[in-house]
Amino acid sequence: RADVSERSLAVTIPEKPGSFRALYNLIWPRNVTEFSYRFESEARANIFISFQPIMNIENDFENTVKVLRENDFDCIDVSQDDLAKEHVRHL
Repeated sequence: RADVSERSLAVTIPEKPGSFRALYNLIWPRNVTEFSYRFESEARANIFISFQPIMNIENDFENTVKVLRENDFDCIDVSQDDLAKEHVRHL
């Protein structure tokens, strides 16, 4: 488990080769602390990903979410949603 700096996102990605790599390339070099993949349909997949924003960069988490959205990754901040995080951990 990461410390209190951990932030979590629910992300929808296209179900095609290279999608996860593209997502990860936008999150790197942040420390990914948790990852879960769920097939939804032939067209898309749902990802739960937790990572630690870079502490010495102001608004790093918010900027990362912005970059993900600019690259057509739908995402929702679930960092404060304990029910969602607990549910994913038990799948």
